[in-house]
Amino acid sequence: MILAPGVGSGPKPPPDWQLLATQPLLILVGPTGVGKSTTVKQLARLGLRFTLLPDRRVLTDYLVIAPLAAMAGRTEPVTDRLERLEYARRYRHQHPGGMGEILQQVAVAKDRAQPLLIFDGLRGEAEVSYAARMLPQAAFAMLDAPNKVRLLRMLHRGDPFDRVRVVGDSASDQEGLAALGVPEAAAHFSPAEIAELLALVQAGTVTGQELRGKLKTIVEQAHVYQPVATRAALEQLAGDRAAILDTASLLPEQVAAAIIDRLQLLWPRLTPK
Repeated sequence: MILAPGVGSGPKPPPDWQLLATQPLLILVGPTGVGKSTTVKQLARLGLRFTLLPDRRVLTDYLVIAPLAAMAGRTEPVTDRLERLEYARRYRHQHPGGMGEILQQVAVAKDRAQPLLIFDGLRGEAEVSYAARMLPQAAFAMLDAPNKVRLLRMLHRGDPFDRVRVVGDSASDQEGLAALGVPEAAAHFSPAEIAELLALVQAGTVTGQELRGKLKTIVEQAHVYQPVATRAALEQLAGDRAAILDTASLLPEQVAAAIIDRLQLLWPRLTPK
């Protein structure tokens, strides 16, 4: 199956194509809102030459959701985020390595790609563990940020690494979360953070529907992609192939520079001098 020009997936690639397991590959790790797309742009600005592979959403559409939806007799596209997460959960039940297993099947045409490839991105302990074992040429950059920072980035979606401050009541507002239909979000934010987020709705900065949708995403991803376990797996299985970076405390160019420094240790000829 062709996923993009020069990129495909299947049990047996053509002779002039190479599987990702044989290629220098940088894998970005992290859930929504940690700054993966911004980091890719900064890497290019710093002179790193690479081919960006079809991202997680594209591979999920073609290789996870479409086959499962077809089996259920569904023909229309699946666009609802939580519904997509449910399909992904079903796939992981059959394939514990998740997107890590999918990457193992992806191949690139030798004459259509730079020597260095980048994929955005893997999430969770199971995926990175599988990829660290089965993709020996892969390096990893795990990007992390607090839930509130991620949520504000998701709401505002401004690059680079939105730094949004809101002033609100420091008291907890559990009733406000319940009214939004996401009382479970209280387990993922401090009382002061909850008040700040609800203040965005009160001020008319975002709608209740927008905040509810993003909170549901944070909650759902927290159940599946646990950063502490993911980090431990990377440190144990990838070692020097992994860089772990907090995008809330670093500027985008600092994050990209740290990744390039790590890549220089692995593939000096592929990195800017």
